[in-house]
Amino acid sequence: MSTFPAPAVPGKSAARQRILAAAHRLFYAQGIRATGVDELIAAAEVARMSFYKHFPSKQALVVAFLHERHQQWQQQLEAQAKARSRTPAEEIRAIFLVLKDWFVEADFRGCAFINTVLETTDPHTQEHLLARQHKDVLRAYLEGLLRNSEFGNPAQGAAQLLLLIDGAIVRAQLGDGPAAASTAQALAELLLIKQE
Repeated sequence: MSTFPAPAVPGKSAARQRILAAAHRLFYAQGIRATGVDELIAAAEVARMSFYKHFPSKQALVVAFLHERHQQWQQQLEAQAKARSRTPAEEIRAIFLVLKDWFVEADFRGCAFINTVLETTDPHTQEHLLARQHKDVLRAYLEGLLRNSEFGNPAQGAAQLLLLIDGAIVRAQLGDGPAAASTAQALAELLLIKQE
């Protein structure tokens, strides 16, 4: 199974947590490029020296933000889908209900990892690598569910489901809202029914 790398600097000081909380709000709401260090420092209510003590650069903060975002998003998705299901096949179906709920949240701005890839165009950056790894973990989770539901080709099915999930997220971000999750769910249902 694919795993997401642990953050390089796991600190838990109050100042570090405030900086990360500010990064979560601002990076997700307005983008990485549009958010400057001065704005992050002001939002976190820390001194400049404290900011650079915890994060030697904005890029280091972006990496820490992506690590935390991955952990939070993946854990919430899995927990919420599992809570709505009794079998692996039902858990797959429930993923699209979780997405539908997410798409109507007031602060929904799409996938932080897709957004990051669009903002950081160099495919060799750590940000791109983390975005790919995030999607690899999601694909491995889907593949495990498909394998446990005795799906004929779990790897291929997981790739197809991942495409539906990412497509739904982008369509929701473009304004389709929860209808994007419903459309993706209907297509996923066809995929699952063919195997039952």
